[in-house]
Amino acid sequence: MSRMQVGDLVRLKHPLRGVDVKPHDIGEVIFVEPQPRLMGPTYRISVRFPRSNVPGELASHFVLVKAASSGQG
Repeated sequence: MSRMQVGDLVRLKHPLRGVDVKPHDIGEVIFVEPQPRLMGPTYRISVRFPRSNVPGELASHFVLVKAASSGQG
């Protein structure tokens, strides 16, 4: 599985306590934690949802809905 990137659209796999995100809500990745290649598959992302932001959560808690376009303009 590829690393998520800024601009990807995602949704939560399971509800998280303390955030106002519904199961059908789709958010945009706004930050991806940089990580050396040899550290393993776990990294954190921050996601902006309509009613709440989810800062620094493990990427494995999210499902990719749509990848960000790789081309600019």
